Amino acid sequence: MMIIKKIGLFSLVLALTQMAGGFSFAASSDCKPKHDLKTVEDGVLTVAAYQAPPYIGIEDNKLVGVDGEVLARIAELNCLKAKPMTLDIAAVIQAVQSGRADVASGDWYLSKSRAKVMGVTEPIYRDNLSIVSPSGFKTLDALVGKRVGTLQGNMWNDDLQKLIGSTFTLYQSQQSVYTDLKNGRLDAVIDAAASSPAQLKLLDIKAEVTVPPPDKRVGQSMKPALNTFPIKKGNDELVTAINDGIKEMRDSGELKAIFDKYGFPEALRKLPDPIYLIE
Repeated sequence: MMIIKKIGLFSLVLALTQMAGGFSFAASSDCKPKHDLKTVEDGVLTVAAYQAPPYIGIEDNKLVGVDGEVLARIAELNCLKAKPMTLDIAAVIQAVQSGRADVASGDWYLSKSRAKVMGVTEPIYRDNLSIVSPSGFKTLDALVGKRVGTLQGNMWNDDLQKLIGSTFTLYQSQQSVYTDLKNGRLDAVIDAAASSPAQLKLLDIKAEVTVPPPDKRVGQSMKPALNTFPIKKGNDELVTAINDGIKEMRDSGELKAIFDKYGFPEALRKLPDPIYLIE
């Protein structure tokens, strides 16, 4: 999610090999990095992450998911080892801003407010707000007065708080919000369209996933967000390195292979032209 003055599409001349998914790559001793990167830990790209399939996950202390495999590959291209820093969602951005991690992962939105305080990269996918409910709610208006949960940090939270009121609750993890849905403590969950099917399958929940029609009261329903990998403000070389890697992976077909591996919806892979920032 992005495009600001310092963001553009860059070329990367390093040829890519076919990606082996689901692990952190280690650089060989004769590796020649494409960028002179200064990272929190020498030789390591520290990735702030939380469990949010299909975007990001940590298995056996290795990055998985779309974001995880993309960042692991970009680390390899720059002779670094990708290392996850597992956190609650509310702590991910702070870890990057405070200098404990190099980059944040997990479907962070490209917004004007975020671009003012952080470095932002080119997007690799877009996102749609979805309603997840056993009752099959189709519109945002139908949620007024219902018990609705979502994750902290979502761009739609303020608008939904105004619309739904006191029965709208913020959670720190997907597991906790979906567990409450499964146990009947919530009537609906608001989540990213690509993420919700994975959570329903993981917890064996019977519910419908609906992308609601646009509602002017909720800005995110009017204009789908794009993703970005947030970086500490001023670390322009890392922004460039990630953008270079994204472009080459897209051109080579490697990015498509990662999307396919995780069953990422085709519609959400299509980026607008021009790229935009949401509010």
